[in-house]
Amino acid sequence: MRGVEPRASAMRMLRSSQLSYIPGSYILFSMNVDPLTIQAIRHTLHCLAGCATGEVLGMIIGTALGWHDAASIALAIVLAFFFGYLFTFYSLRRAGMKFKAAIKTAVATDTVSITSMEVVDNLALILIPGALSASLSNPMFWWSLALALFIAFWVTVPVNRWFLARNQSHHHMHHH
Repeated sequence: MRGVEPRASAMRMLRSSQLSYIPGSYILFSMNVDPLTIQAIRHTLHCLAGCATGEVLGMIIGTALGWHDAASIALAIVLAFFFGYLFTFYSLRRAGMKFKAAIKTAVATDTVSITSMEVVDNLALILIPGALSASLSNPMFWWSLALALFIAFWVTVPVNRWFLARNQSHHHMHHH
């Protein structure tokens, strides 16, 4: 029954690490994906939620108002940062962090992630033919936005992993 032991161990890790809400978490553990990469995926999924909310609202508002591409993209970026920070701030406050500390932590932890996501997402939208000129009723608008966010997610995971590794190393050097 030794073959069952690693599976049970992975499930215990999964339950104890608060990663159970990530789709496919068990698959990641069974593939021996390191905990730092899983943490980076979790952080990137959280960032994606805020960025996607801002991107969608920004593109909807800009398109509905008939704004040109640059103005729509600028609004989408501003809203992506706003919602990215807001979602992290809300999570930190819910966990009991004080208001000012939650703001500082959200900005410190999410700026690199949101910046990476936004650069890649908007570059993808610019490069996908017809994406920026598609109306809200055109499936091209939604497919290109989904594809751009998908690409941005997978480019941002290693960025977040690097950032987390760097900060853990920095924290370890200064606190031990």
